[in-house]
Amino acid sequence: MKLGFVLLLAVSFLLMPLPLNAAELFPGRYQAMVIGRGSNVFVIDTKEGHCWDYDLNANKLRYLGEFRAGVKFGEVISEADEKTLEELREEMEELQRKIADREREIKEEEVKREEESKGAPTELQRAIARAELKEELKEEIIGAIEAEDLREEQKSELKRVIENLD
Repeated sequence: MKLGFVLLLAVSFLLMPLPLNAAELFPGRYQAMVIGRGSNVFVIDTKEGHCWDYDLNANKLRYLGEFRAGVKFGEVISEADEKTLEELREEMEELQRKIADREREIKEEEVKREEESKGAPTELQRAIARAELKEELKEEIIGAIEAEDLREEQKSELKRVIENLD
């Protein structure tokens, strides 16, 4: 009787479906599943929760994000954004308006800087012009002092003007 029981146990153990390799016995960290019509593969990191979508046709791997496990059955892990398509369009239009306004401001600033650089003299240019004007005045005053038709007090007054120019 004991022998029959042991034989029955041995045969049933041999007929039990067993995994054919170690990968089936110990699943790896990364698991993959074909989705769609066989053109995409969903890949998940079972340790960290990272997920990817591999597109076989385009040969591209797209990161989907990091997921976390729930604590109990039926737990809501994250909620979808309640914004409607119309609200998203309005936000996008507002952002486009802000971008256009900022681009217009930048363009106006560039035009203003360009006009200032073309039309208005720089500080150095003004200083050079003042120095040239002083030299011309000095030469005219010296020429007037050397002329014989001026009285002595006029000559001394012109000398004081030259001193003040320096």
